[in-house]
Amino acid sequence: VIRKVDKNRVLLDSDEPVSQLHKCAFEFKSGPSSSSSNLLYLCLAGDRIVGIAGKPCPNERFRVDINDSACWTIISTDKAEYTWFEARGPVSHPITPVPV
Repeated sequence: VIRKVDKNRVLLDSDEPVSQLHKCAFEFKSGPSSSSSNLLYLCLAGDRIVGIAGKPCPNERFRVDINDSACWTIISTDKAEYTWFEARGPVSHPITPVPV
């Protein structure tokens, strides 16, 4: 799940889209019973990518504090390339529209 971030706080109740130059966090999708106390976020630790737990904010129910290494910034790109695996094997007709 892509979450909007403001001042190293994940905004769990935000439904606004994130766009270029916005800060965001990539939350690992967990079961329906997940609370803000056990949410994991994609984090860069040296040369490894790991999951790091967020810390719930005591005064704000829908905010989670995260480490700066778990905050990512959306930037522009001049090329996008998509690939996927067709589980049923090769198809005889092109897949259209392309799933994104």
